[in-house]
Amino acid sequence: MIIVDISPAQQEKIKLEMSHEGHSRFIRAREVAANIYKYFDASECYSKPHPWLPEIFDYLCADMDCILHEIDKYI
Repeated sequence: MIIVDISPAQQEKIKLEMSHEGHSRFIRAREVAANIYKYFDASECYSKPHPWLPEIFDYLCADMDCILHEIDKYI
């Protein structure tokens, strides 16, 4: 991974050009990931099957894919 230092003007441009949908998907993906962690951390569910887990990861992947496509337009 390369860390690139960007100017404040570039930061403002990125902030202003991110769509509402992209921002909402980013927040939603973060919250879903945090809640999955809380669910597994709080319960003794490691021995039970979780048929919904692939759907959750697909959902997260779709949100992150949308965000990355939006970011790629400006980089």
